[in-house]
Amino acid sequence: DVAMFDQMYELNTKYYKELTMYILAGKKRLEYLRAHDLADLKKKAETTGAQEDAQAYNDFANLCNRFEKKLHDLELTRMISIQMGPQTRLLQNNDTQMLEKAGIGVAMGSATDYVKSFADIETTDVYHDGIYNAVKQILAQEAGE
Repeated sequence: DVAMFDQMYELNTKYYKELTMYILAGKKRLEYLRAHDLADLKKKAETTGAQEDAQAYNDFANLCNRFEKKLHDLELTRMISIQMGPQTRLLQNNDTQMLEKAGIGVAMGSATDYVKSFADIETTDVYHDGIYNAVKQILAQEAGE
């Protein structure tokens, strides 16, 4: 269904933009934490020599590393999102090519205006007897010829 593909494409684009925003914000925050908070904890641990300060530094360093891995996971997810956009458009283009090559092109009710422009017949969507209504229209046209 072309309308569904349009919706998928739009949602995927929105998802990609949101992921990019979260990744950039996360990298910026991680850079800040490593430059300031982690550096301060390291300095404190070196200055005091206390075990609890060394442990606080180590715990925070591990937290930063885990956060960096989460950012990497988001980057992988974003890469998948990038790959989905062209695939969705390819499926839509296949629909229009089929309509161009078919003897009679039928656009279901939920098709976009672009797809409908290639169709010979427009009908209701599949949930409202679209195929039945299309066949009725085709038979009526043939009987009238």
